[in-house]
Amino acid sequence: MKYSGKVIALLLLLVLDPARADAPVWKISNENNTLLIGGTIHVLQEQDYPLPLEFERAYAETEMLVFEVDIAQANSLVFQQELMQAVLYRDGSTLTSLLKPSTFRKLKVFTQKRGIALENLLSFKVGMLVLILTVNELNRHGIQAEGVDQYFTSRAIQDNKPIGALETIEQQIEFLSSMGEGDEDQLVLQTMDELEDFGEEFSILKKAWRQGDTQKLEEVGLEGFREFPRVYQSLLVERNRAWLPKIEALLSDQTVEYVLVGVLHLVGDESLLAMLEARGYQVERY
Repeated sequence: MKYSGKVIALLLLLVLDPARADAPVWKISNENNTLLIGGTIHVLQEQDYPLPLEFERAYAETEMLVFEVDIAQANSLVFQQELMQAVLYRDGSTLTSLLKPSTFRKLKVFTQKRGIALENLLSFKVGMLVLILTVNELNRHGIQAEGVDQYFTSRAIQDNKPIGALETIEQQIEFLSSMGEGDEDQLVLQTMDELEDFGEEFSILKKAWRQGDTQKLEEVGLEGFREFPRVYQSLLVERNRAWLPKIEALLSDQTVEYVLVGVLHLVGDESLLAMLEARGYQVERY
């Protein structure tokens, strides 16, 4: 199993099958209070709408939405400017000097085939490079519609529902700017390799997401990713641990919140759901 595909799946936190109806939405409760938590993918296609009924029911039955980050703030010009400052090398390094010559030659061929001007990307850190290559591949496959997070952000703003966030935009910027440090060549090489079959892999991931197939999501999204413990810990486990007390605080009042996070945060034995269950909360499919 390859490394970058797991990172890409996490970023997208990346096919209908009428035989199953369990969407990735769960009910979390203690003796007194309840919240709902749903697993998202951040980019979809027009044909993916309407979303599974459970997502819409959960929205209708809750009083507040909580996302990984404030989506409206993340779409702001200030965020874009801060992100661009963080993902550029400031010490004179470029991809030309950082990557091995063999890696850079393959990157040059890859970008030429896709009409990407590599000279415009040389000062970007590899985490941003991976994101740019992935977004370009999404566009090539017509995957351009807003994802679950943006969809429900727009709904909440329209309906005047309160919105909260589990982490700041500064933390999101840090994740992007530091991704792949120390593994630059491997990340770039395996990203290009997996993007060759991106459409098929994304379809598999999306089908498993829509069905709420946690076993398949773990197989596609996490197995192999765990072979890179530094990245796995920082992008998934440490963030889950940081979010856990915030979610517990939401369960301390009678407001019924709807928490929406990338679906891979809800898969595996170190997922948010596993952590909540270990803390004694009742976790059940919604």
